[in-house]
Amino acid sequence: MALDDLDMAMALKDKALDDLNAAMALKSTAVGYLARGNILASLGRHQDAVDDFAKGQAMNPENWDHMWGPLYQASSHAYLGHEQEALAACDRLFEDHWTPGRCGAPGGDKQEVIAEIRRRLAEARNAKG
Repeated sequence: MALDDLDMAMALKDKALDDLNAAMALKSTAVGYLARGNILASLGRHQDAVDDFAKGQAMNPENWDHMWGPLYQASSHAYLGHEQEALAACDRLFEDHWTPGRCGAPGGDKQEVIAEIRRRLAEARNAKG
């Protein structure tokens, strides 16, 4: 990706974040928290993403797992090195889970996702020294 393309992509994410913040100020929803969490994660703001995912899950716990919420939670927790939280989120994935890997979250079936989450956790541990 060319530098100009990268600058444009970041500007679009910032604009999307601004738009979601405005919408969430009017009415907060679980889907809004999920979407904003994904944008925050794509900006490397994983703790903010985890916080939004938790709010979304609390607002709609009965549907959260059907919204791929645990996948995104596991991904951000892994980048932060939160092993227990990341693996607990993986446990909530459905047995027939499969995803192409959206929004920076790992793709594949449940076992492939767990393997990637474990790899990311190891990377986070190594980065901390």
